[in-house]
Amino acid sequence: MVDLFLPINDNLEAMAKQLYDYWFVQFDFPNEEGKPYKSSGGAMVWNEKLKREIPKGWSGVSLKDLAVTSRNAITPVENEVYQHFSIPSFDACGSYSLDNGSDIKSDKFVLQEGQLLVSKLNPWFNRVVWVPRGTNIIGSTEFVVLNPNNKSESGYIYSVIKSPKFVAYCSQAATGTSHSQRRVSPDVLMAFKVAYEPDVVQKYGCFMENIQKRQAELLSETATLTKQRNEFLPLLMNGQISIQ
Repeated sequence: MVDLFLPINDNLEAMAKQLYDYWFVQFDFPNEEGKPYKSSGGAMVWNEKLKREIPKGWSGVSLKDLAVTSRNAITPVENEVYQHFSIPSFDACGSYSLDNGSDIKSDKFVLQEGQLLVSKLNPWFNRVVWVPRGTNIIGSTEFVVLNPNNKSESGYIYSVIKSPKFVAYCSQAATGTSHSQRRVSPDVLMAFKVAYEPDVVQKYGCFMENIQKRQAELLSETATLTKQRNEFLPLLMNGQISIQ
C-alpha cells in the first residue's frame, strides 16, 4: 500500500518541475495578456550577478535573501512520539517516521509547518522536504532548515532547492574525507543565486500550495502505514498473529 503513494507523489513533483522550468528557466510565465513572456517577445536584460539574461524588471538574489536558517534543537523526551524526518526514513519512503523519543539517540532540530529541509549530506541525492502540519516534528541535523521570509514564496524556494542546477551547485561545493560522506556548508548553500520577481514568485507559490497540501496528505498516510507495517510484520513472521 505504501508503494502506491510513491507514484502519486512522483507525478506531483513532475508537475511542479514542469511549471518551474516553464516559468523560471524558460521565462515563459504568463505576461499581462496571459501569453508566455519570453516566447511572446518579452524584454530580456543581462544580469551581471547571475551571468545570464533575465526578464526586464527582475533581479538576481541569493537564497539568503529569501530565507533564513534555523538551528533550534531539542533532546527528544522518552514518553513522546515524534514525527521524525531522518535521512533513513526519507530514503526509505520519502516521508517522516513516527518514533518514540526513547528510540531517538541524539538531539534533533525542532521543526514547524512551512519550513523547508534540504540535506547537506551527499547533496546529489537531493533530499528536500516541505514540512507539513503536525505535532512534535523534529529533523536530523544533517538537514539545513530554511525559514522563508515570506510564506507565499515557499513554493518557489522549494522548487529552487529541487532544481538540477541547485543540486549540481551543492554537489560541486560538497567537501569531506570520502565520497560517501561529503557535505555542503549551509553558508555556501544559502549563497545560491536565483532570478526573482515578487509578483511572479507569489503567483507560482499559489499553484505550489495546492501541490504541497496533497503531498502533506501522502506524507501522513505513508508514515502511518509504514509504522503499522513495521510493527505487525515481525509478529506475523514469528506466528504471534495470523491473517484470517
